[in-house]
Amino acid sequence: MDTEKRPRLKKGEKRIGDTIYTAAEWKSKYCIRAVVIPIVSPVVAPGAGPQSDAVKAAWTELRAILANAWTLSTEAANWALRRLLANEPTRQPGQTKCPPMPPIYLYGERDWTGWSNSASSVLRTVEQTYRAKRYECVWMSSNSLPVVRYPYPYPVKNVTWNLVRDEGGRIAFEARFPTGRIGVWLKAGPQWKRQIAMANHLMDHPELRSEASVYKKNDGSIVVKLVGWFPKREQINAEGMLILRTTKTEFIVGFNTADERLFTIPGDRCKDWIVRTDAMRQRWSDSMKYELRIPKRASRKNMEDMQRQVEKNTNRVHTWIDQTIAACVGHAKRRRLETVSIDDSEREFMPHFPWHRFLTRLEQVCNREGLKFERPSPAKTDATGRKVAKPKEPT
Repeated sequence: MDTEKRPRLKKGEKRIGDTIYTAAEWKSKYCIRAVVIPIVSPVVAPGAGPQSDAVKAAWTELRAILANAWTLSTEAANWALRRLLANEPTRQPGQTKCPPMPPIYLYGERDWTGWSNSASSVLRTVEQTYRAKRYECVWMSSNSLPVVRYPYPYPVKNVTWNLVRDEGGRIAFEARFPTGRIGVWLKAGPQWKRQIAMANHLMDHPELRSEASVYKKNDGSIVVKLVGWFPKREQINAEGMLILRTTKTEFIVGFNTADERLFTIPGDRCKDWIVRTDAMRQRWSDSMKYELRIPKRASRKNMEDMQRQVEKNTNRVHTWIDQTIAACVGHAKRRRLETVSIDDSEREFMPHFPWHRFLTRLEQVCNREGLKFERPSPAKTDATGRKVAKPKEPT
């Protein structure tokens, strides 16, 4: 037996089998992606029907395990946020510069026996969120501290979860939780072809797996989120640039490097959905004034109806964003262009559009398809899209 130790990896390097990749090589070949697949049922003995006592008992046990895990993750996330804020020094009169964040070791302040790996992931995620909000919450006092609501997703480290395929081709997700180990069947079918292909990739290459998480969506369904490294799609003989610009009359206009217009995406349907949703929210708010003395039962019913309609329009907007990005990236690939650049400084056409989601998703898709993504530093704008000056700090 060969007992020779493998060489220690340098910072940024990754080892897949016997191959060692540098940070630059790894970034050029792989990108990190996530896939979300709903849970169908717990894994039970073969032959048990969906309405059998064995399946009902398995569901009861699964819900108890998940409820305990979500309680732990939610409590830990809120505790970490309060602890981070308590560690901050009070701003004194005359201070003009925000001091660096004081050092703190959250993991060492409590006992995390039974779920130490998952707790470490929760604390790390919460601290990253806090650092992003710290200037607004602590220094400018223009925003409040985030509050984590139950159920907070329970993360599972890559070495503690596994994917198993049965003889019929179904995929089961197995993971270790604080009060037991779970095994659930993942949804399959023609409409889940892309997600199943990504899950098969992670099943065949366990060294490319990253963190997984289990959480509950707003509609009550339980889903599993799998994160891993996937190979980028290579572009052969690609050169040139696709320039995307926002205008006052259209959502996106595509140009080439010679400033010739290639295509236009008006975006009128998406704008109509956003405007109608904003107007509906305002009308609902006006109709629920305290002076009208609306009964609680009617108020609750109106709120549920409003939430359903808002969620419907939000899903429409998110689908439209994915379709628009697919059209832009597909155009760049057909023309064998190397780079996609976007200038979103003009936002007057659709000021309430979810720009952060659109830009983040566009960058992710370009990275997945092997295209370079560029975005000039945008100027700060107000709700109407006009450029505004940097706000002065309070003295």
